[in-house]
Amino acid sequence: MKNLFMWCILLFMIGCVDKSSDSNISADTTTDAMAGFQGDPMAGSQVDSMMDSTNSSEDPPADPPTIQGLKSLYMGHSYFRRQAEAMSEYAEIAGIADHESQSFFRGGYNGSAFAIWDDPDSQATIKGYVDEGDIEMFGMTIFADLEASEEEGEHPENQIQGVKNWIEYAISKNSDTIFFIGLPWLPGPLDYIGETGDPHTSGYMEYSEVILGSEAGMKLFIDELRETFPDSEIFLVAYGQGSLELRTLYNMGNLPDVDTLVSNNGLLGIHSDTHGHAEQMLTDLNTLVWLQSIYNYDVLEFTKEYPYMTDIKSIAHDVATRQDPAYTRQF
Repeated sequence: MKNLFMWCILLFMIGCVDKSSDSNISADTTTDAMAGFQGDPMAGSQVDSMMDSTNSSEDPPADPPTIQGLKSLYMGHSYFRRQAEAMSEYAEIAGIADHESQSFFRGGYNGSAFAIWDDPDSQATIKGYVDEGDIEMFGMTIFADLEASEEEGEHPENQIQGVKNWIEYAISKNSDTIFFIGLPWLPGPLDYIGETGDPHTSGYMEYSEVILGSEAGMKLFIDELRETFPDSEIFLVAYGQGSLELRTLYNMGNLPDVDTLVSNNGLLGIHSDTHGHAEQMLTDLNTLVWLQSIYNYDVLEFTKEYPYMTDIKSIAHDVATRQDPAYTRQF
């Protein structure tokens, strides 16, 4: 295993989600559905298209082509769960045809691909979905710790093997299954203090270095998976970069929708707790990134109304479109 991958993953994954032994499991099925960062986070305002009302001889614009949905299976932990559960609503609003999803979640390490494979009951549940042979997209995540011994599930090699186990099993039931690995945001938002020593006024540059480093590590992981399964489409959804955009705006004093970094004492933050779980704005932003990344849907056209002053649709569009095309879904 490549050392760069291990170190990058360690930076991201240690403490990423609660290491609680309590399972947090849910199943969700949805029919009808859905689809789909560079530049200044404040940029990206949409230019309204206008038709000349006097030129009535022109044909009206054609309706955009319908995006075909996929029967999807998502499994992961608390930094993965809320986006996956929101996909049903977002797919329906986006008009994606025949999207369906099954979701399975367990807290902390227990939501990693290896832990789900290693637990007989959880493995049986996921295999029950896969055995039908009609899962078209399978999304999962990992939970790695370089300090773990080789016997512990958190060890990077075990985490990698867990993903490989699921891919191998899934393609034995449907060789056309598409796979993605979700890379969430960083835990511990108050740990990044920057030059001022105060996470409320700086820290976004440190945060950026770590989250982009973790993405570099995940790309090595994707490379290894593709080498092992050359006939399968495997891509990365680095939706955690949306949190970097919000953190940057917050540190620069340009995020009017929140009062603080971490919610407390009646003040609304980007994160709901010091661990780093998401408040609703971050969840909405992340789900828009999922929508565009998975279905190539232009989230600038998404009709859901949000109560935010911040243009999260533009941010999500930038996050999704600036990804390295070598690691995104191929359309």
